Amino acid sequence: MRASLAAGCLLLFTCAGCVDTGAPATLDAAGGVDAPPQQGLTRGRLSVRGTLAAGANDFELTLAAELPDESTRLDSFTALMPGHGHRATPGAIELAGDAYEIEALPLSMSGVWRLTGELQVNGRPDTIWFDVDVP
Repeated sequence: MRASLAAGCLLLFTCAGCVDTGAPATLDAAGGVDAPPQQGLTRGRLSVRGTLAAGANDFELTLAAELPDESTRLDSFTALMPGHGHRATPGAIELAGDAYEIEALPLSMSGVWRLTGELQVNGRPDTIWFDVDVP
């Protein structure tokens, strides 16, 4: 599965409580965007396997606590299309080494989707989200 990530792309993450610009993540020439932690709790990186498109999509989410001896855990991952009210959950979420594999997330149509991860950082709740524009 990891080999197929080489063709994936990265999507920008934003932590809850940060300024939401409302703009979807823009992929750069290298196929992705990295961002530092916004609240100082955790760093995240989301890669889509293959090409982001309407239909089932597979992702890899890597989380890292910013402070030593802290652990970060993904509790849930969902998708919402705010413009239409469509909601989706992945077929499976599995921890594989140091990353979560988010499988078969059904993004039913083109447009802007907010992908949201609910986290625990040493027992403290946190949220990250990725606004993506599905072609």
